[in-house]
Amino acid sequence: MNIFHTAGVHYHALLYSGNSSTAYILWSSIFEAALYPIDTLRTLYYADVNRQFKSVFDCVTQVAEKGGLGQFYNGVGLKVAYNVVFALNLINMANDSAMKYVTFPLLMASYGLLSLKTRAQIAGSPLSFQVSEDAGKILENIVKKENVAGLYRGLLPFLVLNLAAGYYLPSILSEDKKKEALIAIRDTAPERTIPVESKYWS
Repeated sequence: MNIFHTAGVHYHALLYSGNSSTAYILWSSIFEAALYPIDTLRTLYYADVNRQFKSVFDCVTQVAEKGGLGQFYNGVGLKVAYNVVFALNLINMANDSAMKYVTFPLLMASYGLLSLKTRAQIAGSPLSFQVSEDAGKILENIVKKENVAGLYRGLLPFLVLNLAAGYYLPSILSEDKKKEALIAIRDTAPERTIPVESKYWS
């Protein structure tokens, strides 16, 4: 489910957006919303420590019986909001832009949206006795019981993962790095015919 969701959202967004950052943010948000039920299924499987669900079909059936199919879209607005911040940071990291020093802290702060999203997905499901699926009510309960720090449990692995991605992305995705790699190929193997646009050699 992780691979399917990631490929379905970000791979397809890259295909449809071309070189436009704005289009990438738009398409990734559209695909995120469209494939959000997969995110909910994944969250419920992670939370099902007692193995209440026997299969994916059983999970869908139990959730639909208790809360209807709309249960699979609880918290979708939170995930789309997070995705906008994620996409902005991804673009800045990939292009090695100075704006990454602004968007990366924003991405870390937006982790709280993921926490709220997860609680909203579980609330009202067969795994929870909590009936409120309202993000404001969930936030109020978290702050009362755990303080604001409760929103940021698990932030450290998230931070490490994104720092690692930020280190490698410029060498993989940015146009400058691609051009540098192509020029290096040309200089080390000039006899090869490489079907690339001539603008890279200017």
